[in-house]
Amino acid sequence: MKTLLLTVAIALITITIFSCGKTSVTPTVVGKVDTSTTLVGSTLIVGDWNLKKDSVFLNGVNNVYTGVDGDHFKFTKYSNLYIHITSGNLIDTAIYTLSSLNLQVSWTNLYYSQNGNVVSGQSNSFPFIVTTIDDHNMVLTSNVSTPGGQRYEQLTFTK
Repeated sequence: MKTLLLTVAIALITITIFSCGKTSVTPTVVGKVDTSTTLVGSTLIVGDWNLKKDSVFLNGVNNVYTGVDGDHFKFTKYSNLYIHITSGNLIDTAIYTLSSLNLQVSWTNLYYSQNGNVVSGQSNSFPFIVTTIDDHNMVLTSNVSTPGGQRYEQLTFTK
């Protein structure tokens, strides 16, 4: 009887060990693709825009970042925004909204770069007004009151 129980136990352990092993694992790859099938109401800002300058004025201090090759904001027709800033290796994925009434655009960031690693986390941009736009140029301007004082930012783009 002991031999029969021992044989059954060994058989069950062997079957369990070999049945749990996987010979092939297919990883799930999450790419930067449009996450929606709903088109935006206005395609005014849709496109791949090269960032030329980002000027921020807060509490009497003016910081200006001059864009380099590779810096861009890509607004898709599905409300996705992909941001790449070469300096600091900043990447971001966001969902944007554009109000056709006052041409105000803002976005919710979904991913960002922190210490060279892509981090999942949400934050909201300040609202920007599309102050200039044509086939080759776009300027977004934000002027808001914050707990730290009045904050003015202007993003200048070209295609």
